[in-house]
Amino acid sequence: MADGLNEATRSARLLAAAGDHLDEAAGVRLLTEIADGTVAPATYARYLRVEEEFVGTAARVLGAAVWHSPRWEATVGHARSLFSLVTEQREYFAQARARWGSDAAMGPAARHAAGGLSEHVLGVAGEYGYPAIVTSMFAAEWLYLSWCTAANARDVAREPTVQEWVGLHARAPFTDQVAFLRSEVDALSDDVSDAHVFEWFTTTLRRECVFHDSVYL
Repeated sequence: MADGLNEATRSARLLAAAGDHLDEAAGVRLLTEIADGTVAPATYARYLRVEEEFVGTAARVLGAAVWHSPRWEATVGHARSLFSLVTEQREYFAQARARWGSDAAMGPAARHAAGGLSEHVLGVAGEYGYPAIVTSMFAAEWLYLSWCTAANARDVAREPTVQEWVGLHARAPFTDQVAFLRSEVDALSDDVSDAHVFEWFTTTLRRECVFHDSVYL
């Protein structure tokens, strides 16, 4: 993505340029099966396992975002997102494990594939700091906002725990958190190039694809 495109905001430029990457990430087998209501219990159990682990990574990264926030309003926004992870989402996983956790065994290859997403997000956070944090988290959260909103609008019967997860990402406070991350991408300094932002964003999406496919290995 070249600098200086005529879209109104940096996030608009980013989403327009990364459209194919977003479509690919939203179209992987796991997300399609969840949206269609056909995901197998053992598959969803494995997904819960790796997704809960990534939520732990996201909490660590958001803690770093709080530390490095350039403005008080940004500190508050990241703190609210972190609060949602350690309350609403943590409670969801605790309840879901009771129903699905017995089938969550995964082999070394699957564990390695799933871990690449956390490795990437933590890596760019450590190397590039706040701009990479908000961009990589925006990629992950925009993906979930997009596919869960579309899935939630469909008249499809899903197991209640699965539907709860879909619905959680199609309503506030999650939708507010994604809007906040988008505003932080828009607020990044001009010293941060569009090329870097595009690379962080699309690499996160590529890692999301491998992450979601790991439950079938």
